[in-house]
Formats: sequence, C-alpha cells, structure tokens
Amino acid sequence: MGIELRGNALITMILLASGLDFLLLGYDQGLLAGILPGARFLDMLDNLNPTMTGLVTAIYDIGCAFGAVAAFIWGVRIGRKKSIIIANFIVIIGAALQTACVNYSMMAVTRVVAGVGAGFSTSALIIIGVALASWLFFATLFANSSLQWRYPIACQMIFSSLVLCCGLFLCDTPRWLAQRGEHDNARHVIARLLDKDDHDPGVTGQLNEILEALNLEAADGEASWSEVFSNATKSRNLQRVLLGMGPYMMNQWSGVNALCYYLTYIFERYLGFSTQIALILASVAFTQHAVMSWPPYFYMDKLGCRWSVILSSAGCATCMALIAGCLLGKNSAGAAGAVAFSFLFLDCFTLGILPLVVFGRDSAIAIVVVMITPIAMNAIGGNHFWIWAIVCASFCPLTYFFAIETSGRTLEQIDQMFHSKPRVLMGFDKENTKVIRTTAADEEIRFKAFAAMGDKGGVEEVEEQTLAPESLKSLSGNSTGKAPFLEDSDYGITLNESTAIAEWIITKHGNGRLALRPDDPNYAEYLRWFHFANCTLQPAFVTSMFMGIAEGGPEGMAKQFVQARTAGALSVLDERLGEVKWLAGDEFTAADVMTLYVVTTQRWFGPVSLAGYGNVLRWVGECAARPAYQRAMEKGDPEMKLLLGAEPPKQSLLEVDGVNSDIWKK
Repeated sequence: MGIELRGNALITMILLASGLDFLLLGYDQGLLAGILPGARFLDMLDNLNPTMTGLVTAIYDIGCAFGAVAAFIWGVRIGRKKSIIIANFIVIIGAALQTACVNYSMMAVTRVVAGVGAGFSTSALIIIGVALASWLFFATLFANSSLQWRYPIACQMIFSSLVLCCGLFLCDTPRWLAQRGEHDNARHVIARLLDKDDHDPGVTGQLNEILEALNLEAADGEASWSEVFSNATKSRNLQRVLLGMGPYMMNQWSGVNALCYYLTYIFERYLGFSTQIALILASVAFTQHAVMSWPPYFYMDKLGCRWSVILSSAGCATCMALIAGCLLGKNSAGAAGAVAFSFLFLDCFTLGILPLVVFGRDSAIAIVVVMITPIAMNAIGGNHFWIWAIVCASFCPLTYFFAIETSGRTLEQIDQMFHSKPRVLMGFDKENTKVIRTTAADEEIRFKAFAAMGDKGGVEEVEEQTLAPESLKSLSGNSTGKAPFLEDSDYGITLNESTAIAEWIITKHGNGRLALRPDDPNYAEYLRWFHFANCTLQPAFVTSMFMGIAEGGPEGMAKQFVQARTAGALSVLDERLGEVKWLAGDEFTAADVMTLYVVTTQRWFGPVSLAGYGNVLRWVGECAARPAYQRAMEKGDPEMKLLLGAEPPKQSLLEVDGVNSDIWKK
C-alpha cells in the first residue's frame, strides 16, 4: 500500500500539493507578461501586432475554460486525486511543446494545451506565481539566445513534477468516497486527517455530517436546467446563480488581468520605460501583490465579505481613474503616477475582491479582458482605464443592494435566508448582512450531534431528570417537582412557573417596582419582552439542547429548523437591544430579569454561542454589573461560574452528571 501519512504529515502534504498547483497557475498566468517584451521571443513570433498579441495571450484562458468544463464533467467521476495527476501530466506536455515552439501557430496551440491542464487542476490563484514568473524572466532577459524565453516556459514542468510527487501520498476526499458508497474508506480518510481511530466519535460525526448532506441532495433530486435559471422555486435558483456569478464577474471585469498579463508590456510600450526597468517595476508590483494577499486571512471573517468587496471596489475604481488621469499628460510625472497607482490597484484588489473567488470557472470571462487590452491600448491609450474605473465603481452599489453576508454561515443557514425572507434587494435585510462569528465550541457541538446519528430507528426510554434541589422536590404543592417554586407564607399560597412567580412578587411584594403601569407609553413593549423569554427564547434554547443530546441525533431538516429558530430569536433580541438600553425602553424592568437567565445560566444545559450578537453581550454585561444581580447570584448559586461572555461551556450539564459534576463550579 506504500507510505500512509496521517494527521499533520498528511495535511502538510495536501497543503504542499495545493500550494504548488496554485503556484503553477499563477506562474502560467504571469508567464506571457514576463516574456512578451523579450526580443528573442518577439523574433520567434515575428513581431506581433496588438490583435495577435492579445490572441496568443488570451488563448491560454480558452484552454483554462476547457479544462474547467472538463473538471466539472469528469472530475466528480474520477476524484480529485486523479484529476490533479492527469492535469499535471497535461501541463508537462503543454510546457514541453511550448518550450520547443518555432512559430506563432505552434505557440498558440500549445498554450491551449497548458491551459487545459491548469483549468482542470486548480481552482484558485496564488499571485506568488505571477511574481515568480516575472522575476525569473528578468533573470534570463540578458541571454543572447532563445534560452531567454524557453527556460522560463520549461520551468512549468518543475512545478508539475513536484505536484506529481506529492500526489503519491495524497488520498481521495471523504465526500467523493462516500458519494460512491465507499463509507469505510471515507471513514478511514477522515481518521487519517484527524489522526484518530477509525471509530472515534469525532470521525463518526464528520462522516455522518457528509452522509446527511448527501442524503439531503439525493432527496431533493437533480435540478433541471430550466429550474436552475428560474426563480419559481423555493430556493430562488436564478437569483442565487446570479449572486454566485457576481464575484467571478468582479474578479475579471475589474481590469486586474489587463495589468497581470500586460503590466510589463504597458510600462514599456505606453509609459516609455526600458525593458529592464519595466520588468523590475512589474516584478516588484507582483511581489507586493503577493505579500498583500495574506492580510485578508486575518480580517475578512471579522469585517465580512460584503464590506471587504465594497471597500476594495471603491479603492480599485479610484486607482483606475487616477491611472487614466496620469496617462492624459504623456510625461514622466504622469508615467510615475500611473506606476504608483498600478501598484495600489493590485493591493486594493487583493485585499477585498480576490479572496472571494477561485480561478478556473471564470476563465471564459478572462478571455475577453486579456484579448481586448492590447487592442484597446493601441486604439485609445490610457483612456482604456476609464472603462475599468466605471466598472469597479459599479460593484459598490451592486454589492450593497443585492449581496448577502456569508461569513460564519453554513450553506444551510444561507438556504434559510432565501426560504424565509425572499426579496430581490437582499442587502436591505439587516439579518442578511450581519457577520456571524462561529467558534470552536460550535463546531464541537455540531460534530457531537452528528456522531449520535448512527441509530435513528428507536427511542430509548430514559429516566426523567429534574435539576431542582431535593428540598424543593419534596415541598407540598410542588406537583411537578421542578424549579422555580414559590411558597408564600404571607398569603398561604404555592406557585409554579417563573413568569407567574415574577408577576406575583412584583405585585404583592414589590409595590409594582420593575414593572410598567398600563398607562406607561412603553407598556406594550414591557409586556412583549416580559413574556419573550418563556414564549420564544427559552423554547428555542431548550429544543436546541434536547436535539443535541437526543439518542440518534437530530434529523437534518429538524436540526436546521431548530438552529434557525434559535438564531432568529437571538437576532430579534439583538436588534431590540441595538435600539434601546433595556428591553422595555430606558428603564430596567422584570422583562430584563426574565430574559437574562436564558442567555446566561440556561447555557449550562444547552451550549449556545452568543458570538455575533454584540448588543446582547453589551446588555448581559450591564445586567451583571447591577448590585442586585450580584447579590441574587451569590444567594442562589454562589458556586456557579457565570456565563457572561460569548463562548458557551464546552460541555452541557446534561452530558455529564448534571449539577453533581464540578464543571459548572468556580
């Protein structure tokens, strides 16, 4: 069977193979940008006119488009591992033929071959490859033979050969194996990735999540082409197809490929720099471009995809307009300004638009940009950049009005957006644009639930557990045996139900404090939020709690429903607390008291994250700072660790020995 890597070693090999593949694509994209100004290369191609230059450059993207279509059709059948191996063999063949080229026609055909391999293999662009290609050609620029361009082309084979070596140690994806019915192999691959036993609960949980998703897809059936391009479905397919195409269009129609493919060519031919200086400037620009591709990793999930794109597009539009303006004067100062704003454009593009898309599927769009750039530059010069400035500027309102926020959301949660509140201008719904921050605890809870999905047939009878102290269970009148329970000796009554107890205490012992009178302007809001905890928020939390621990685990649709209900209740609460200080308005009332328990102590029994609900967290902090709350908790639960932050406990009390365990204690 050979060497079987596990854990970090396997993940490192996967990352290495992916990185080399992405590097190869970037290198291929930047290759023509580097060698195009070379005298030896132009001699072999018989000194091209702008149209032929655009064609030989863009034809690579035609190959990428063919490769992407091939991957779409056959990739699922043969698996990702075989796809990568086949693709890199094609790249090696294409690179070898390009290296041996003797005329324009041969170069055009062989670039299509190389493009097919790149499009079939990769779906992302690492701009480091573009920078590497530019620097490598600068190193060979001074060769007095065809080595000047043949060596950089031949280097494609090095990257593909390294990918093929990594391929010997790779495994097929668990989803592909599960889709083919090879569940044991899928389980084993997950175990290798996690470096755990094949039957570890974490392994089982991830496998069951994959199987659940596949079952849902099978239940929905395969959509027809007419349904894909129709909004007459619950999922609003046409709207989602258009929204999905948006980032790809932005990626290519921002004008970035006008610079990535032709930066050296533009610097030399239209700004008057020498070949050497043009190559150095382009190489530095691409190197800076590569460095700036890392910051989005740290901020995009916090800022959100929508605002990242909007700010990036505004920056790109400004830079393109300034490049066009600098080129109007046709002098050295204007040329220097155009260079500077070309650098800044690449930075702005990398910081917002680039991270959202993957390369390959948008290759057909790239063909147009790459093809027309030399023709347009020859015809209208720097005015060509006004077009891209206007297009980039249009991305801002399009994103703001139509796009949803996907950061921190699962595909199921995104489905729910279109199912529950469908509208054309999705950006006008605040819930659709809120950034959600998931936590490791959320992931752990989800996998635990899926790990329990093995036996769905029967229901095991379990002994009912109530978490009230024994002293309360034995009291006369407490027929349910649960807390809270009130025995009021002043009036000779006993009472269950927390809302009823709160109202009794306010009315009989509090002289109406913490409640609003019927003639108060906020009385309706007080009533609403006084009952919100027990009628809406707590049922959602409790249902989520029991769905998470139920034997056999939650069914997919039921789980999605419960998650949506819980998120919906928290969103309503968060929105209200974004408008007012306390739930009923400017005054702290019993509505705050009733609701606070659910988002604090209740989470010991069913962990729910409050990440992403900043207004709720602000309100919890202010409630907890009140001396009365501190005295109440010291009397009622002096040993309990208070849950006042976003993160829930890692374990529910219902998963351990209830209140007899120590996990909840200070």
